[in-house]
Amino acid sequence: MRIALLGGTGDLYQTTADHGVMMEPLTAEQIEVIRGPAGLLYGSQALGGVVNVIRNDIPRVQPDAITGMATTQATSVNEGLAGGATVEAPAGPLALRGELSLRDARDTRTPQGDLPSTDQTVLNGSFGGSWLPAWGLVGASYRYYDTVYGVPGTFNGELIPGAHPGGVDIEATRETGRLRIVYDRPLLGFFDRVEGDANLVRYGHTEIERRRTDAPDIIGTRFEQTSGEINLTARHTHAPHGLRLEGAMGLSWYGRDLTSGGVSPGTRSGRSGTVAAFAYEEVGYRAVRLQLGARFDYTETSTLDQSDIRVRTREGNRITKPVQNRTFGNASGSLAALYNLSDAWTVGASLSRSFRSPAIEEMYSDGPHLADFSFDIGTPDLASEIGHGLDLFVRGNTPRLEVEAAAYINRVNDYIFYAPTGLTVFVDREGDLGRITPVFEAENADATFWGGEGRIQYELLPHLIADVTTSYVRATRTQDDNPLPFIPPLTTDAELRYEGSRFFGHLGIKRTADQNRVPDPVQRGGTAERPQPPTDGYVLWRGGVGTTFSTHGTQHRIALQSQNLTDTTWRDHTSRIKDVAPQPGRNISLTYRVQF
Repeated sequence: MRIALLGGTGDLYQTTADHGVMMEPLTAEQIEVIRGPAGLLYGSQALGGVVNVIRNDIPRVQPDAITGMATTQATSVNEGLAGGATVEAPAGPLALRGELSLRDARDTRTPQGDLPSTDQTVLNGSFGGSWLPAWGLVGASYRYYDTVYGVPGTFNGELIPGAHPGGVDIEATRETGRLRIVYDRPLLGFFDRVEGDANLVRYGHTEIERRRTDAPDIIGTRFEQTSGEINLTARHTHAPHGLRLEGAMGLSWYGRDLTSGGVSPGTRSGRSGTVAAFAYEEVGYRAVRLQLGARFDYTETSTLDQSDIRVRTREGNRITKPVQNRTFGNASGSLAALYNLSDAWTVGASLSRSFRSPAIEEMYSDGPHLADFSFDIGTPDLASEIGHGLDLFVRGNTPRLEVEAAAYINRVNDYIFYAPTGLTVFVDREGDLGRITPVFEAENADATFWGGEGRIQYELLPHLIADVTTSYVRATRTQDDNPLPFIPPLTTDAELRYEGSRFFGHLGIKRTADQNRVPDPVQRGGTAERPQPPTDGYVLWRGGVGTTFSTHGTQHRIALQSQNLTDTTWRDHTSRIKDVAPQPGRNISLTYRVQF
């Protein structure tokens, strides 16, 4: 089950695990997950929902005076320092907003020692403005994001399989321009509001392989990407004859031009473009609500390098795949029914059909990606993913109790994933030691995902809240009942939280079970290679205290928190370096925020 970022981020976070999401949480206003049929307004790819990071880059309202926020944070696990500020101000008929943040961190400490080449620096800034006439909004913004971060190669003298011995530095920059126009007046006698959004993103990404010798470092991979998106959405709200009607419909275009280079780019250059039409409608009558979403996407993906993909592994296997340009078109849909048992309790069910076409990298990869510890082989004739899902849920909200629980089953035909093959290749660099690198190959396989998630919050005493969440997913290839790789295990989180008017605090525990459902061993000659070993479970404690207060028209918040209080050694099953290096140790953070 996939969850997508709303609108994308214009970077390469979906390509491989080493490509981070270029988003600064320090200055985000809110992060929410949009589930159900409404998610089809933003894309066809996510059965699990769409993550929406809410920022006010283009101001939505006219401020009466200069307002803003400043935040600073220090973390012990990586000797990290971060700070950021936002300011909004009126300027005649305009509303203006500016933002700037900095982040600097050293290598991450684990309970077994420092993990080399995990440092990071970030510079993030934006400026935007809007004109807010009586009929709507016209605004634009520009954002710049620059980061340098390391990807480890060794830990305590042991080489991570497939990694570069000296580690890899990734330098990435992203420039984003946005335009937004809103017409907030009736149109054509049916629509109440029309919104137009457009963005253009230029992204540069360089992976520098560190040498252990006196030879200069190598630019192993270089990506240049230009992407753009245009959305036109018309919304309406009506209440005829006791019905409540609310919905939207629109058109969308997304384009992506990826250029790859360097000693071993791992994937070929390519282009992809998608046009889509979508609609969403919610109908309510008394205690019943019906939600319906529909979408059709048409995608073209191509590469100028039409030569065959040719790979020879150390085990003597020859892999040859003809390359071709592709087109994809398909429909997505979702129907949900909700029934209000009372003012506090709602039950519901939803059916959905999702569609995702293969990405450039999944079809045209043919080389080592040392920052991801892998040699990736694309499959040019991959089919599109088609998912069908059923969700059942219940929600409750009383003065002292909040409950949300859901169970789901999703059948995904031609699910796309990078399968660990058990094969290896030898990657050589002039002036440096070569290394044996595991091979991952893009595959289609019918898969079934089923599981559930739930959350209960109960106010034990005034301001004292118990909060428990749990989630589980079981993912299996249908044809051979073989588990899919890199699936997280059963996880339960419990927290006792005090939320007073002046002081707050919490004590929490997270327990993750063993993950023994891993792909079966792969037979290679007379031996069986296990592509992914099981992972032991772990228990992590956390806690924190803080205070809020106001003075001279400003609001202040100070929080002292700790993650992994007991400095437990733990390993994330979804990590490709878990067999060598554990996850971070105890982290104590101090955060101060002021709003004015």
